[in-house]
Amino acid sequence: RILDGVVARMPKRSRVEVRYLLERGRTHNSAGETENAVSLFKRALAVGQTVNEPFYVADALHMLGIAAAPAERLAWNRKAIEFAEKAEDRQTRGWLGSLYNNTGWTLFDEGKYDESLELFQRCYGHFLSENQPDRALIAKWSMGKVLRAMGKLDKALQVQRELERDPAHSPFVEEEIAEILYARGDHESAKPYFQQAYEALSQIGWVAEDVERIARLKELGG
Repeated sequence: RILDGVVARMPKRSRVEVRYLLERGRTHNSAGETENAVSLFKRALAVGQTVNEPFYVADALHMLGIAAAPAERLAWNRKAIEFAEKAEDRQTRGWLGSLYNNTGWTLFDEGKYDESLELFQRCYGHFLSENQPDRALIAKWSMGKVLRAMGKLDKALQVQRELERDPAHSPFVEEEIAEILYARGDHESAKPYFQQAYEALSQIGWVAEDVERIARLKELGG
């Protein structure tokens, strides 16, 4: 209803129109109406380029990397990264952390671990340079997870052990350490980590919805 109220007063070919199209697209995407969302994000991209709003151009490319058909997402993410890396203003370059992260996980899901690891390394460096240590630690955790998937268990464990030394580390670190130790065949050492991960992660709503994951943590920690 709020967005409907904007339309009548919205100047065409303006920053307002770009932001309207982006937010309208996000409402459709959240509702699962991806075809409508993609159409709106493409319009936002075109208008943003016309009125020279690089921050919102990067936003539109970022959203296309999320909402487009799975086979097209990686290409949109690559375009977004290329655009943001070339941007002269810091605000637009600020998209890089999210873009590196999202693209890194897309590549991870496709089994392209070398490329995925490279992007998480760039993500880590970006957040350090932007003085965002909490987000840098998430990127570092992601690097460790990719290393585990690559079978580089010693390096993966080293990364997670470094994170474990931070008293404020997340329970996802325990989960990764457990999986690494288990993969190395050290099931007894893995058990308390599985137990700690189960106790913490089963209390997080979106994680608890993954029934198989929680059941695995409980079984291997028992």
